[in-house]
Amino acid sequence: MLEQLTPRQYETLRLIGAGLSTREIASALNLSTRTIETYKYRIAERLSLEKGTDLTKFVLRNNIL
Repeated sequence: MLEQLTPRQYETLRLIGAGLSTREIASALNLSTRTIETYKYRIAERLSLEKGTDLTKFVLRNNIL
């Protein structure tokens, strides 16, 4: 499933798992918070997750850090 993600989406997912907020991720990647929100939505869609909070659970279950 992770192969479906772009490198930037994977990096965003990793930072979500590290507990960073949308604003912190945006700052770390030098992107807007709106872009990060879009990434979160698309990542959840590609991984067949229902909501954004499932992203953190996915990261923890799959040891992505």
